[in-house]
Amino acid sequence: MEEMMENKSTGSPASAHDRSWMNTSLPPDERAALVLAQLTLEEKISMVHGKSNDAYAMAAIPRLGIPALTMTDGPAGINEGQATSLPAPIGLAATWDLAAAEQYGELLASEAQATGHNVFLAPCLDLARVPAYGRLFAAFGDDPILTGQMAVRSIQSVQRHHIVATAKHYNVNTQDEKRFEVDAQLDERALQEIYTLPFALTVQDGQVGAAMGAFNKVNGVCCCENHHLLTEILKQQVGFEGW
Repeated sequence: MEEMMENKSTGSPASAHDRSWMNTSLPPDERAALVLAQLTLEEKISMVHGKSNDAYAMAAIPRLGIPALTMTDGPAGINEGQATSLPAPIGLAATWDLAAAEQYGELLASEAQATGHNVFLAPCLDLARVPAYGRLFAAFGDDPILTGQMAVRSIQSVQRHHIVATAKHYNVNTQDEKRFEVDAQLDERALQEIYTLPFALTVQDGQVGAAMGAFNKVNGVCCCENHHLLTEILKQQVGFEGW
């Protein structure tokens, strides 16, 4: 115990017998608690924001066996380094071809690996409800079921290669004009049956590893601090366990 406390306070290398969180037979929550107890305050802070010179990366913590998170934007291909410029997802969705969505994800995964990334910041599940939406090309159309199914196939392919996919932008993100301040007002049925449904499919059928919050507000509360959206719906109702 004294040795473990020393590791926690000084950041000294953890010995092999201390690394109980590396035991894959333990439940994920238990493993997380074990490694969390070893993290210094500085290390915890480093894991909740990007490196000072790179907002798309989080530094590794080698002494605890924690790898770096190297993120790349999407969704129409890897947005860093030499990579293929893929057809826009709205075009992919127009095919209604789930097998094509799976192939799309395979290529994304291979190029993420080739460019040194392990987190893919896509797919985009924003529904094409506003024709002037600047990111409409990145969406899968206006149908929540088609959007969810296309995204699931792509996510499954990406994560099969140990790349974390990210469902975005949660939730009701449908316009670019004043997107930092717009307040989407809607009833619970529309929220559930139209906008949340694609995210639910990617969690329950695709086991997506991460979710990205939207800039906008929903019914008066910013998405990234919205208890109803994040806790009651995404975590409790839908069952999301990622980050």
